[in-house]
Amino acid sequence: MILIEVAGGKGRTGLAVAVVAVAAAASPRSPCGSAATRAAPFAGHFSINPQTEIAKAVILALALPRAADLSGTTSTTPAPLLLLSSLYGTCLLVSSDSFLTLFLGLELMSLPVYVLVLLALQRPESAEAGLKYLILGGAATATFLMGVSLLFGASGTLALSAFPERSPPPG
Repeated sequence: MILIEVAGGKGRTGLAVAVVAVAAAASPRSPCGSAATRAAPFAGHFSINPQTEIAKAVILALALPRAADLSGTTSTTPAPLLLLSSLYGTCLLVSSDSFLTLFLGLELMSLPVYVLVLLALQRPESAEAGLKYLILGGAATATFLMGVSLLFGASGTLALSAFPERSPPPG
């Protein structure tokens, strides 16, 4: 997508590539969506299994109409690239096995959305919405990191799987 923008793709080339990429990734027959796929390319941080692949396919299928709806934006806006970047963060979030990867996916998902909110600057409420979203996002990120640091201090690990094992007994 970046190369298309740099090369000066004519018209809606970037939009077409974004729609095709999201449709191909959402396809259940895509190479990355095999139902028998089980892998841990980054053990303890990122894993792939049938449940995460189904969740990613649903997310991408739900994003497909929005990607196709970007035709209302001008061809010079980076909206398709920002949408793909946000979807990449969402897919990373689904496959995360540690708080570190969860935070990375959360930030990769939300940072492009900050820019997407501001793309419509001709509307007066766009700047206000962008500022409010930035402040709330910053506060949420700080709260999340504080909670993760407390959990890490108490358990000594960032693995998500360690916390159900170490939860106190009920009552």
